[in-house]
Amino acid sequence: AKAGAILPYRRARHMLEDQFPLGQPPVVETVRQRTLLVGARLECQAVAPPRGKPAAAKSVALFIDTGHVRAMRGCQGRTFEVMVAQASNDNGRQVVFAGVPAEAYHEAQQLRGVLQGLGATETTPVTILSDGAAGPRGLGQTASPGPTRHALDWFHLAMRIQHLAQTV
Repeated sequence: AKAGAILPYRRARHMLEDQFPLGQPPVVETVRQRTLLVGARLECQAVAPPRGKPAAAKSVALFIDTGHVRAMRGCQGRTFEVMVAQASNDNGRQVVFAGVPAEAYHEAQQLRGVLQGLGATETTPVTILSDGAAGPRGLGQTASPGPTRHALDWFHLAMRIQHLAQTV
């Protein structure tokens, strides 16, 4: 499943054939279907409420940003957006979260599970650090079980100052 997720399915099939010469390898469509089944199972696990109740955190910080992945030459229809987040609590525990917004059906629920796993409750303040765009900021606010506060992250703040300096 991991090979099918990070490689083109045809290459993953050839890798399986090289690593495990146990006879006829599965056809490419079988590799694709099995990868999608494992992905669906992992997505359901991420949406499921955490087992046990973690210790309540005093505060949680959520660093969130998106980026656009351009297509390779000749594949102009294959561009997509990627969302990456890192959440940490006041105890120093960190969790990295990523997704493709166009393909993630339960992205807010998954991120809420991450925040709750870090100890976020209805009273835990969540500080969202992002570039100020509506998408990442809105996702953080939707996923947070408690009150949120938004702050512009240092990189994007510096980029805005740099743009202003160049204009002057």
